[in-house]
Amino acid sequence: MGKKLSTAIKVATITVPAALSIIQKYGPGIRKVMHDNPELVETVKDRFQKVVKPSRAGGGVTSLDARIDTLKDQVASLYASANTPAVAEQAKQWRRELDSLSQAAPILNAMGKKARRLETRRIEQRIDELSRKILAARVGDDIEDAIIVDE
Repeated sequence: MGKKLSTAIKVATITVPAALSIIQKYGPGIRKVMHDNPELVETVKDRFQKVVKPSRAGGGVTSLDARIDTLKDQVASLYASANTPAVAEQAKQWRRELDSLSQAAPILNAMGKKARRLETRRIEQRIDELSRKILAARVGDDIEDAIIVDE
């Protein structure tokens, strides 16, 4: 599989589930919110780009660190703008997990080739899963903020 195709697949595995989650939660009303708030469309695009861009940065510990740092920034923003205590608590939980992954990444260089490949894949899969959840929560929070402003 070519590098461009594998990158496109990687991007799709992060963005499509996040987008579907948002559509399921906000349904047909999302079109009106987006129409009434053109700046929200740009904000959503920016969120997707911030989360997806580091996932295309190649491999290795540096790439993992970049992805984790990006997600930490998203979680910090989500925590700061949380509309409910549940969202704030979820953001704190994600931050703890990201900190744990961040501490695990440098250890990869000390592992043998096979063990490093397996552990890197495991960490990448967890980061992908967190990316989907955090992106959906962050964009959902943006949409809720726009709905509140419209009311």
